[in-house]
Amino acid sequence: MPSYTKSMQFIHAVFLTALCCQTAEAEVNALIFPELTISDKPKPFSGGNVSMAIDLFVSADFGGPLVLAEAYVSDKVQHFERLQLGLNITDSSRLWVGRYHNPFGYWHTEYHHGKFLQTSISRPSLVALGGSGGIVPSHATGGLLEGELERNNAGWHYTLSVGYTSLINLSGSSHRHVDDVFSTLHDLDVLDWKAKRHNLGYSARLAYLPDALEENQFGAFIGRYNIAIIGQHHQISENGKDNVELDVVGIFANYQFNKLRVISELYHFSNAIDLNATENNGSFSAAYLQAEYHLNHHWIPFARLESSFGEKDNPYLSLLSGLPDQTAMLGLRFDASSKHAFKIEYLSRVITGERSGLWSLSWNAVLP
Repeated sequence: MPSYTKSMQFIHAVFLTALCCQTAEAEVNALIFPELTISDKPKPFSGGNVSMAIDLFVSADFGGPLVLAEAYVSDKVQHFERLQLGLNITDSSRLWVGRYHNPFGYWHTEYHHGKFLQTSISRPSLVALGGSGGIVPSHATGGLLEGELERNNAGWHYTLSVGYTSLINLSGSSHRHVDDVFSTLHDLDVLDWKAKRHNLGYSARLAYLPDALEENQFGAFIGRYNIAIIGQHHQISENGKDNVELDVVGIFANYQFNKLRVISELYHFSNAIDLNATENNGSFSAAYLQAEYHLNHHWIPFARLESSFGEKDNPYLSLLSGLPDQTAMLGLRFDASSKHAFKIEYLSRVITGERSGLWSLSWNAVLP
């Protein structure tokens, strides 16, 4: 379990960022996202069923220079999820350096680590974070260019990224499992540059918004990630270049039909693995569809279906764990106010032919 001292270092660092920005009379946005989740795993009525976390988010605009920091602290892990310095190049484009979210899909771009923003408790397995069973690098550390182009009422949003990507550690993970999934995909830790060997990754994302003032959008993305393989239980090859060349392409959509909202993403993966001087190639696809029905300002029932295709014996997935063959989810969200939400959710998953279920209940909030 992480120490209290280390947790407080993260909290102090983020709030110091906010204080410095306030002192400089910048336009500051500081938010706190606490959460409490209770589940029926790993054991009924055990202390391991309860998890608590807090997400601290600070952004500041100095007119030209920009600052963005996000720290996540739980009873199992703490990380600077994002730590970015930016510059407004024009009124509609920005250049960032630091650690940021890899630009792919919809969910990963629109929702950060504070669960209040997303309707459900869980993320789709396809876009799970790297430390929680994810199969796509969640973060990159390097340079990010983003901007908007508007024409009439419509808009385009583009993002380009070049940065150090994740690696696979066959020794295990510093992240503890979520829903009994143990991840071995590690993002670069900006506070521990010397720890491991990370390679470069490249990403590009383009989204079309029929109405630039609305959230409806459709888009596509592409990425190539050179993922190094390390680990004390793995004999590194003589050339020291054991890695995965992972290519990802996909499409996504978010659309509101009156009270019904639909979010969907489809990914296709191609991977070439060079391990112990042996090459192994493969490919697979995965998709999800989530539907949410806004009964009123308080109640939102939701459901999600997930599926993967062609993943059997895939060499890349064999290095990881956690992508279900099929997933079905039902849930209900109650917004007690504009800043507090209660959610209940049931997940049914099929992993390597075995079905398992998980009940979860959570409280999420945004402060102030």
